[in-house]
This record gives sequence, C-alpha cells and structure tokens, in this order.
Amino acid sequence: MDNLNRIIIGIENLNNSCYLNSVLQLLFNVEPLNNFLFNYNIIEPTKYEELLLFAYKNLLENIYSIGENTEEYIDNDNILESTQFKNILEKLFPYPLLNGQHDVHEILISIINIFHEGLKKNDIDLITDEKFNDKINKIAYLKWSEYHKNEKYSIISKLFKGQIRTKITCNNCFTENNIFESFMDLSLDITNNNLECCINEYCKPEKLEVYRCEKCNKQTIAEKETILWRLPKYLIIHIKRFEQNIDNIIKDNTLINYPINSINLENKCNYPNNTLNYHLNSIITHHGNLTNLGHYTSKSYINKKVFEIDDEDISCIDDNGCGNPYILLYETDNIVV
Repeated sequence: MDNLNRIIIGIENLNNSCYLNSVLQLLFNVEPLNNFLFNYNIIEPTKYEELLLFAYKNLLENIYSIGENTEEYIDNDNILESTQFKNILEKLFPYPLLNGQHDVHEILISIINIFHEGLKKNDIDLITDEKFNDKINKIAYLKWSEYHKNEKYSIISKLFKGQIRTKITCNNCFTENNIFESFMDLSLDITNNNLECCINEYCKPEKLEVYRCEKCNKQTIAEKETILWRLPKYLIIHIKRFEQNIDNIIKDNTLINYPINSINLENKCNYPNNTLNYHLNSIITHHGNLTNLGHYTSKSYINKKVFEIDDEDISCIDDNGCGNPYILLYETDNIVV
C-alpha cells in the first residue's frame, strides 16, 4: 500500500455489534492481510466467502488515504458501519447472529477461516527436496505439507497458522511418540497473573498416569510435553476467562501482565523460532461478567502509539501492560510474508 496512510476510524454499534466491531478493528491492524486484499481482484463474487471478502475490502477502502504523510491519524468526524459485512457473515454462521452479543474468540476464528476458504489455492506444492538433519524435523515438515495439501494454502495460512508438537515419552521403554498438529491460536488457562507464565504452564510437561505404549505394549506412566514447533507471523492468544458452571457461565476477571514490546518464547518452541521477537499488535477486552450481555473494546498498537477503540469512540492512551485482555494478537517482524 505505497503512499497509503492508515486512518484510525470508529465503527457504529448497531444492535449490539461491538463484538464484531472489535474483531474488525483487530483485522484492520493486520497490515500484510490488508495489503494483499487491497490489491486482490474480486470481480464477480458469487460464493458467500467471496462476498464477505468483498464486504471487508469495501471497509478497507475507508481506512486508508493517499498522501505523503506517514503518520496515522484519528478520524473523529466519520464512522464506519458493518451492516453489509454482518449480513453476509450471518449466511455463513451455523446460527443467527441477529441482534445479540457473541463471543469474539469464536467470531474472530470463524472470520479468519472464512477468509481462508475464499482465498485458498489448489496448486500449491509445499514439499521440497530440502534435506533434514534429523527424523523429527522431517516428520514435522511432511505433516505441515500434508495439512496444507488437504486444507489448501492462502495468505491466511502464511499469517496465522502454526504447528504444535506433542511429545509423549513412555517411562518404561523411553520411546517417544510425536504428534504434529496445526493451530490457529493458543487458548491459555489463567494459571498466573503473568502472560508468559501462562504460556509456560501451557507448555509444561505433565504426567500421564495411564498410557498404552505401542512400542513395549504395556500400560504404563508417560510424560507429555507441548512444544510450539512452528510459529506464525501473527500469534493469536485467547485467554480462557469463561467457565461453564452447573447453572451458568462464570467469568474470571483476573488482571494479567502482558509484554508489549517483546514476548519471551525462549525454551518453549523449536529452533529457530525461539529467536523470533514478538511485539503486541492488538487486544480485545471483554467488559462485564456474561458473554451474552457484556461489552467489547479493542486496542491497536501502531508505531509505539496505543489507540483504544470503543465502537465510535477513539482515544490515544498509555498502556502499562496490565489489564484483563480476552484476545491478544502478537506480531513478529522476523517473518516476512
């Protein structure tokens, strides 16, 4: 988007649409995706997935201006409205969105997956003649290639998809069983008031009291370890604040300290990913105690500035790295797409 300047602009809240507005503001801050779509030619969209992309592209045309000024600025004189986008999204959802409140985690992942369906290609061959130093790396790469052959490939895959290795070690014969799976986001339990500690807990080895080893053919104890094997350019972190109780859903409002300029993933992921430096891109916060009644706001981190966006209202704020985020989006400059 050469000579295009970012405009920070609010979105009208129509019939409890703050959940969608906050997701759109997060996506507005994913520059490589918007750059790709801004130049993507959708001539005659027919499928709903293509129509949703077309509606999103229409919104993009309102958040960039042509000029020499590279400073982003707040437009408090105008607002966007997402009715067209929401109406098309309803056609693709398993239940009506109507006028109620909805969970932003579900909405965000659904929209990203829909974008992938509308953009995926069939002619991508990821398997190369690359030589691997060990068996594990070869298995991981083949699983990665197999996944993309089945699910196809798109700009979404490049930006948001990662790979997790689950290693299970038999305590009897010490045989390793490795399972490689692709992931779109990390869903973390609140085990600490520090985000990095929550990630540590997610990756922490755990004991399996009952395990049937295929190698020694015995039921024994095993150790299970999660490794972030391949990390994406944009890392989506979902904080599991809601828990189903007997009668209702209870929210955990624990404040969490989160890094802004650099998140430490060393010793939690496979080399060379542990050299990646992630900085905070966006946050979505849920206010209230019930998912169907609360309110959502977002923060966008752009060029060392923090813009808090509450539907139509925008303000430039300071952030001390502590709050009750529900969704965090981290970005690394070390991966070029």
